[in-house]
Amino acid sequence: MLSKNVAVTSTAEGTVLLDTVRGVYWHVNPTAVRVIEALDRGRTLEEVGADIARDTGADPDHVLRDCVRLLADLRKARLIRRIR
Repeated sequence: MLSKNVAVTSTAEGTVLLDTVRGVYWHVNPTAVRVIEALDRGRTLEEVGADIARDTGADPDHVLRDCVRLLADLRKARLIRRIR
């Protein structure tokens, strides 16, 4: 899912996605990492959103919208490839 030129590293402040070609980086929170890793394992966005909503008690529709927004932002920043 991550673009081939993106490196992932953990810091004291959290996880960073670094585009090694353009020098652009994003600091992502643990929930964003959870979404990215779950999608990489083949889970659907709907499954990931439902899991997060269940675990946090948040509204499932709200969580799904947040997940969609996260992916749109990462795609716009060219940090991820298109998802199936």
